[in-house]
Amino acid sequence: MDHMRTRGISRRQLVGGAAGIAVATSLGGRTVAAQATPEASPAVGGTRSFAHAMGVTEIPANPQRVVVLDGPILDAAIAVGVVPVGATTATEDEPWPTYLGDGLDGIANVGIIAEPNLERIVAAQPDLIIGSVVRNEAIYPQLAEIAPTVFSDTLARDWREGFLFFSDALNRADRAGAVIAAYEEKIAAIQDGLGDTLAETSVSVIRILGDQIRSYNINSFSGIVLGEIGFARPEIQQAPDDSWSPLSLEQLGEIDASALFVTLWTDDDATNLATLAQNPLWSTLSAVQEERVYLVPDEYWMTGIGYLAAAKLLDDVQAYLVDGQAAPELPTA
Repeated sequence: MDHMRTRGISRRQLVGGAAGIAVATSLGGRTVAAQATPEASPAVGGTRSFAHAMGVTEIPANPQRVVVLDGPILDAAIAVGVVPVGATTATEDEPWPTYLGDGLDGIANVGIIAEPNLERIVAAQPDLIIGSVVRNEAIYPQLAEIAPTVFSDTLARDWREGFLFFSDALNRADRAGAVIAAYEEKIAAIQDGLGDTLAETSVSVIRILGDQIRSYNINSFSGIVLGEIGFARPEIQQAPDDSWSPLSLEQLGEIDASALFVTLWTDDDATNLATLAQNPLWSTLSAVQEERVYLVPDEYWMTGIGYLAAAKLLDDVQAYLVDGQAAPELPTA
């Protein structure tokens, strides 16, 4: 995820609503009141007070028709067993990520992440809307008129915090532990499989977008996952403040590592990768010389962001760096 600004929020707010907190809050010079459940979408099993980045809102205790406004929220919902009635996508009419599995055909596309379609959201008849400050703060009042709406302030900080917030909003916090435990088991298996070689293995991550090369840093989604395994990273990918940095052709040698993971924003970027591979500096990379350049899916290395995406990312690391699966052939010009 690209670097985003943050807004302070207490740990109490992170882990969900607590009774006894005032039902209105002042934010940015305005007062945001708790939102009642619309009559058109009656709550099943009552309501509960839920603290979030925009205040405290009365939400269904057991939401039945959830609309989510970002990829990490969709990942979290599916991970804890909730299929939303509506979700946004990165681009218009984009299919749902295949890594999330089957059974998603019934989800309504409610617009793009950067600009959710309010009419489509109304048509989905949600009883709960889950979004984030960093993406959609400007339209919070309109969303709150449609259905009880809660916003996270965690996407800009750490997707793992976001998962705890989203699973709590969905009243599925009891399932979160098993999801996290499965992730940690995969990491432990990779560490055990690599053994002493882990200390000698460095990894690098880049993304091709048209004529751009993006170098992904230690606090990006993939960077956090790879860091929890314990891989060393090139110095250029250790920037602490931004999730990615632009990479010039002259800097190509600075991403050198034992293994290089590459994603493509679109299928058309295969041609751009082929062109990059013709650059003389490309052949000087250790990963290229050792045939350890791995073309991996963008949808869960970059855009998915969540425990289900992380599980697939870890499967790739296991296959290539532990099990020794051969690197896929790179596109040629």
